[in-house]
Amino acid sequence: MARSGYVLDACTRTISRNIAFGGKPLGALSFDGRHLYEITLQRKTASVIDTATEKVVRTFPVTTAYADVVSSDGRRLYVASDNQVSIYDTATGSYVGARNRSFPSSIKIINGVD
Repeated sequence: MARSGYVLDACTRTISRNIAFGGKPLGALSFDGRHLYEITLQRKTASVIDTATEKVVRTFPVTTAYADVVSSDGRRLYVASDNQVSIYDTATGSYVGARNRSFPSSIKIINGVD
């Protein structure tokens, strides 16, 4: 079943368009608001969306995801999966490493500390 992410115009409170992802998406917005990282659970991919153009600019593979968040400097995407938090470079989409955790279900960055 295809799923979409919706672009909401906060001033008019209307949906201006939708972006199809092909599965259930999870989203994380960069701190500067320039990029939205949508992870599609069934495809195990992250789509990088330029928020100014509302277009997907890059896609890269990720692990199974329950939650995701972008680092305060925008350089890393953290993805919570079964027994770890996987870390990806946002510029290249490459896998950087992981931190083992027991079934993380959410991720937060507190006070800008990653």
